[in-house]
Amino acid sequence: MNGETVWRKTVDVPAEWEGKILQIGVARVKSFDSTYFDGKEVGSTGPAIKDSWNQPRRYRIPGALVKGGKALVAIREFAPDTQGGVHGLPEEMFLRAVATGKKAANLYHSDFKEDFELGGNPYRYYRW
Repeated sequence: MNGETVWRKTVDVPAEWEGKILQIGVARVKSFDSTYFDGKEVGSTGPAIKDSWNQPRRYRIPGALVKGGKALVAIREFAPDTQGGVHGLPEEMFLRAVATGKKAANLYHSDFKEDFELGGNPYRYYRW
């Protein structure tokens, strides 16, 4: 259907993940989305993203929001002119802890992070 849809799922967060940065994958959402973890927005994809309907959604959940036990994930989808829905592969839907602990090299800007799933991208900060 066109318009706004909200999808909700209760997930179990292991106690050992408490305070750790998590990554959530919500597959591909037709048109646009805002994704929430326990009531706090953790990411969104809007009209500025080309072919947003076919882009896998992956967002970071700050450690300050992560507590062991039950948590509510909500996806607010908005499909202005197409049939809405969530689609993609089952492995594109996940909740996992992000490995941290590596320090960024001093060659990069101070807010550079090396914990990106596919590795750091120095071109994100500097034109060489």
